[in-house]
Amino acid sequence: MKSLKLVLLALVVVWTSQNMAAQEMQAKKHDNLNWHVVAFVKFNPGQKDAAIKLIDDYFVKADEKAGTPHPVFAMDMATGEYDYVIGWKMAGGIQAMDWEMSPDDVKWFGAMTEIAGGPDKVQEKMKEFYSYVALWRVEIGRNMIE
Repeated sequence: MKSLKLVLLALVVVWTSQNMAAQEMQAKKHDNLNWHVVAFVKFNPGQKDAAIKLIDDYFVKADEKAGTPHPVFAMDMATGEYDYVIGWKMAGGIQAMDWEMSPDDVKWFGAMTEIAGGPDKVQEKMKEFYSYVALWRVEIGRNMIE
């Protein structure tokens, strides 16, 4: 009987402390979140220079022409598994994930179509780029430092 009283007392203490903690807790959102998409790319041996040239000649120019967000960083890696790491700020925050094809995607594809010489040429350039890629990984995170 004594052990049952101890168990009941322990349950009351746990319930009371949880209830008090719940009453003290308040909902709070993060301030000034900056969501980013970061792509980690490993190129096939000997293909990095050709891939970077294609990025510079087509993808960067399409960003500029369309006025869409350009990368906030691009790193040529000296160590690690990946050769190239590139990151973009997610315009509109995490809600950018709600889009299957965003308005910026449409603008970028339109600009890329003009630069490449037609939609079929865009597909060729994309296929060429991915032929240089051995491994591609994309992560999403929030920048906690302003």
